[in-house]
Amino acid sequence: MPMQRVHFSLKNLGAARITLLYCAFATLWILISTYLIGFTFQDSANLARFELLKGLLFVFVTSGLLYLLLRFSDDRNIPNHELIEQASPARTAGIIALFVALILIVPLIGFAIMKSHGPQVEQDALENLAIVAKFKAEQIEHWMDERTADSKVLAHSSTQFVRGVGNLVQGNDPDNQHSAYVLGKLESLRINYHYSTLLLLDRDLRLLVAEGEQTEVPPELAEVVERAIESGQVERTNLYRSASQDIHLDWVVPIRSVGTDNPQVIAAVVLRVSPEQYLYPTIRTWPSVSESAESMLVRREGDKVLYLSELQRLDGTALTLVLPLSDESLPAAIALQKDKPGSLRGLDYNKTDVLAAYHPVAGTDWRIVSKINRDEVLAPMGDMTLLVSSVAFVFVIAISFGLLVLWRQQLRLQRLLTLAHKTKSERLLQQFFEMPFVGMAIVSPADKKLVKFNDHLCAITGYSREELNGKTCLDLSTSDDADAYELEFNRVLEGQTSGFVMERRFFHKDGTILVAIVDTKCIRNPDGTVDYLFATVQDITQQKVAEARIQRLTHLYAALSACNKAIVRFTTEQALFKKICEVCVTYGGMKMAWLGIIDPKTNMVEAVASYGDDIGYLQDIKISCDADNPYGQGPTGRAIRQNQPYWCQDYAATPITASWQGRSRGNWGSSAAIPISRAGAVVGTLNLYSAEKHAFDAPVKHLLLEMAFDISYALDNFDKELRRKFAETQLSESESKFHLLFDQSLDGLLVMNEQEVMECNPAALAMIGCTQEQMLHNPVWVFAPARQADGMLSREKMQEMLGIARVYGRSRFEWTSKRLDGHDFPVEVSMVTITLNGKQAFYTTLRDISEQKDAEARIRHLAQYDVLTGLPNRTLLMDRVNQAINIAQRNQQHLSLMFFDLDRFKNVNDSLGHGVGDELLIQVAQRLLAIVREQDTVARIGGDEFVLLLLDTNVDGATRVAEKLMSSVAEPYRVNHHEISITPSIGISVYPDDGRDFDDLLKSADIAMYRAKQSGRNNYHFFTLKMQEDSIRTMQLTTALHYAVEQHQLSLSFQPQISLHDGSIIGVEALLRWHHPEFGWVPPNEFVRVAEDTGDIYKIGEWVLRQSIMQLKQWHDAGITLMNIAVNLSAVQFRHP
Repeated sequence: MPMQRVHFSLKNLGAARITLLYCAFATLWILISTYLIGFTFQDSANLARFELLKGLLFVFVTSGLLYLLLRFSDDRNIPNHELIEQASPARTAGIIALFVALILIVPLIGFAIMKSHGPQVEQDALENLAIVAKFKAEQIEHWMDERTADSKVLAHSSTQFVRGVGNLVQGNDPDNQHSAYVLGKLESLRINYHYSTLLLLDRDLRLLVAEGEQTEVPPELAEVVERAIESGQVERTNLYRSASQDIHLDWVVPIRSVGTDNPQVIAAVVLRVSPEQYLYPTIRTWPSVSESAESMLVRREGDKVLYLSELQRLDGTALTLVLPLSDESLPAAIALQKDKPGSLRGLDYNKTDVLAAYHPVAGTDWRIVSKINRDEVLAPMGDMTLLVSSVAFVFVIAISFGLLVLWRQQLRLQRLLTLAHKTKSERLLQQFFEMPFVGMAIVSPADKKLVKFNDHLCAITGYSREELNGKTCLDLSTSDDADAYELEFNRVLEGQTSGFVMERRFFHKDGTILVAIVDTKCIRNPDGTVDYLFATVQDITQQKVAEARIQRLTHLYAALSACNKAIVRFTTEQALFKKICEVCVTYGGMKMAWLGIIDPKTNMVEAVASYGDDIGYLQDIKISCDADNPYGQGPTGRAIRQNQPYWCQDYAATPITASWQGRSRGNWGSSAAIPISRAGAVVGTLNLYSAEKHAFDAPVKHLLLEMAFDISYALDNFDKELRRKFAETQLSESESKFHLLFDQSLDGLLVMNEQEVMECNPAALAMIGCTQEQMLHNPVWVFAPARQADGMLSREKMQEMLGIARVYGRSRFEWTSKRLDGHDFPVEVSMVTITLNGKQAFYTTLRDISEQKDAEARIRHLAQYDVLTGLPNRTLLMDRVNQAINIAQRNQQHLSLMFFDLDRFKNVNDSLGHGVGDELLIQVAQRLLAIVREQDTVARIGGDEFVLLLLDTNVDGATRVAEKLMSSVAEPYRVNHHEISITPSIGISVYPDDGRDFDDLLKSADIAMYRAKQSGRNNYHFFTLKMQEDSIRTMQLTTALHYAVEQHQLSLSFQPQISLHDGSIIGVEALLRWHHPEFGWVPPNEFVRVAEDTGDIYKIGEWVLRQSIMQLKQWHDAGITLMNIAVNLSAVQFRHP
């Protein structure tokens, strides 16, 4: 009855109850653990981490317990042998180990929590410490800045205070009036700003006034006072302990005299602060409740760490506690070695493990160090982990105890079930044995004999029951499998496995070998020992044969693939033949392969390549393709003659192989000779040898014939390749000649289509300044500016020229190209249409015509500009004047033309030389350019003659320019250490009043300039009609006067010279007269000036002298005695040599 109750309880423990049990446990765990964690942790980040770990712990533990519960409850479908295994000692030990693991997992997870989240908690604490250290350092800096500000205010005190101090220093205070004032001032400062003591010292450190209790001047203060008096700047002492053991921090403020040009320091005020009032309380204050947290102020004292503040755990440490700076674990020592804030873990002055952060105090050599004991930081997490682990441990123990009770009841139930199932199992085993499709046997574990077997096992092996009875399982197997079977069999006996499956080979009764899958399972006794072994045997011989055939075909397919790859890769017949033989053996499963080629001279088959000939089969072998030759009757000879493959399925039993069987040494089971063709004719054979008989079935034959076809195809390709290479050689020679001319040409050469450059020579690359990669496959207009010189877009112009070349076969034009550096240059393009690869292309020549264009530009410049001054010459001036006239006519505007030369410029050339004269002209040209507008033109038309074209300028504008020009030109010039002064004479004509074309305007300006010279030079004149009439008259006179002497138009009149004393004639004066047939009598004052200007004065003067002398001679001959005759000579004549 008790056993039945247990069985009933387990059977009825269904899914609903298991779910309720799991739900109850989960709810209880979540409520308790959440309360405990929330009670312990206030930080949201740590709370979230523990919630995650709590969930993972819950899933892991409950999963294991649930598995045990289900495992113990599921007993309905357990086989007999598994029931026995469950009752074994090993199984019992395994279950107990699982319980122990579940119990121990709780503290292990707690330990993992501490290890995984401890560093994060420490990091959070270090960040908080860094904030505290920074805050305290900023508080101290702010406090010290306030004290420094107080000092600076005091240093700039009122004049009355400074004078009072001065009188105290000089002892000029008989009634203590100054002392009282200064003392009151200091007292007010001490009370308002919380100083402990204020001292007034003179330059000799003599105490003048003291406000406060501590009036001594210790050596530390005296040194700083002297430094402040010397520098005149506010100075501060470091924290120090006086003789009375009081700790001070002093600011020393120098007081300068007033009312003098050079103020001097006359005294110093000491502002003394007690650190206990503000500094130490600030350091000791901590933002939260903590037993071990504290901050400390330290500074470096040589190679020591000096603690400046009182410590929490030690009394009287301020300025007394000194620790070595070399202690790498001491946070204060590390802080003093760093210039920037930081944090670390170390050992404090009590050698306690602490977390610390430090921060420098600006303006000092102090460091503020904030620290807290590491144990205090980790304590909350440790307490919580312990509490949660304890609760979880109690739950696991309770549930594990309940499951243990269930497991013990389960073991008792399993023993009863084992007895109940045993009889039923024996009946099932007998029925299983009688199954006809698989061989079965029961094997004794003691001697491996077949204790019991079925009829199908007899059918598989070919033995009768009597013959098979008494045999062991090793008697039928081959020796290759015996060792492996023994190993697995012994593993089962030793309890390492419960069975094994292996593929074994057996000897059939007729001697053949069969292959079978043997599945062996052991049946154990309750004590774990093997009772017997049950084996099933399945014959897979035919399956293996099919697999071998498939594998052989797979190898042949691989060989065919490798052969095709070799055909593609190799470029020589010998390398291809060698690789094919290797492939047939390596991939095709053949023992040997060789390839023979017919020698056309002897008709013998020569082995040109082989692989796998380890026995020397081919050494000195003789095979012929001649039917009359005894060596031509074998498979190779027949295959060649018949152009058909010859399959020898039993090499040793075939008579036609008798001549070569001795060479094979019995290694060949079958062979094949497959003809190889070249250009349709048989040239050799592929010969293959297999160790197996009948190796060449239909699929194998098909693959080998395909391989032979591929080899023949490769030979044809080799012939095509030879022909192609020959053609390429011919073409290459032709191309080499072309490329030689192409590459060596000095002109840039391109082969291009309508879209891109396909080829270029080095000259083109050098011309553009780019690489071949940059030029090829780009349109030619890429290497040109956006627009050409005629304004057309470069792309449109090139396409237009390509169209012309396409229609007429050639095109020639000028093109502006652009180098890669951005420089434009002109080229002459010659384009010829060619056919390239069946498509139209353009053979293009580029010739750089930059030098030609430069030469043309220079010629144009020389034709249009003055060589000396660079100004436009007469030709360019005329062109610009004509353009200006057209514009002025359209716009109804005026323009002015100024014609001027330099007065007495000839004297400069004659006296200083033409070099100086040329330089003077250059400087004049520069001055002219400086005074005119950009749209105006300054031209030199010869010698010292200049012309100014003034656009849109009337008489008033021309007057202003003329005055500016005269003033500018008249400024002295410095030429080769010579200072030269020169003036202009200017004639001005205005369009349209004084002329309507260039010649008329220039002539009018010339006439006006001539009149300016007649008016005394260094002035200007506008052209008038009277000037034109005078000019015409002068020109007519000039022409007529040139021929006056020869045409006897000149005559002399003699005017007597009478003495005023007696009225007698004492001489005559020769007077020149000119009577022209058209003009009549021309007065001397008119024609003499013309003669001087034209140079005819020399000839006329000579004529006058000759005629006067001749007349004097005639008078003497006639008896008229005259002593003197006066002849007027021109001043020009005196300059004539």
